[in-house]
Amino acid sequence: MKQFQYFIILQLIVFLLFSISLKAQIIIDANLTEWGDYKNMQFDKENKLYYAFKKDNQFLYFAILKKDNSSKFLGGGVQLYFSQKQKDTTSLQILFANSFKDPVTNQNQRYNHDYFTVKNLTPNSHQQLTTNNETGILLEWNITDIKYLVVNGDVLDTKATPPDPNIFSAEIQIPLEHLQKYKTDETINFGIALRGTSFRINPTLLLQMRKSTINSQYPYSQESLDRLIASSFFETIDLKSVPFVN
Repeated sequence: MKQFQYFIILQLIVFLLFSISLKAQIIIDANLTEWGDYKNMQFDKENKLYYAFKKDNQFLYFAILKKDNSSKFLGGGVQLYFSQKQKDTTSLQILFANSFKDPVTNQNQRYNHDYFTVKNLTPNSHQQLTTNNETGILLEWNITDIKYLVVNGDVLDTKATPPDPNIFSAEIQIPLEHLQKYKTDETINFGIALRGTSFRINPTLLLQMRKSTINSQYPYSQESLDRLIASSFFETIDLKSVPFVN
């Protein structure tokens, strides 16, 4: 009898261990190790970044990696769209890594890891959510902090400063139930926008900057202009083809 009980217990332990090993998980921490080699991700040529989707039975997961001029997010932040049709202002929108007024201190911040904004989770809603919230939408982002600007005395040497070597990464988890109304069959439109600077630039001044930079051989000048200009990318994904977490 005892031997039988031991056998049953052993079988339960093996089953639990096997079940745990099968329960794959994406940890929302902006560490993209679960996503494998970035070269296998899709490339967004408008924003010059890599992205990928995965899913399980409850969530859609989204990863972003930007290795080229990673600081472009500063100011306007990153905005994601999920909708039935492209560029739909009534779509589900997630805005993060943008300049932000802290609701606790009421102070403007360059960016914030503790809050992000969700629009149209319910009709015409605009919510500022904390990192841990009840919607099931989780988000984390990170940028490396490599010092690369060349300063001579107190003056930035724009000619000697190399390309920005930093890397921006983000992971987002969205409950599939929030995307149901945006699906056509199993397809959904999504978009990624890097919104550029958070302040309005005089169009004439911007045109002059474009002209002065277009033939510039110096990376700092090219990247500085790029950071001022919003860029966006829109695509359609077939949720059936999105790989399961493994």
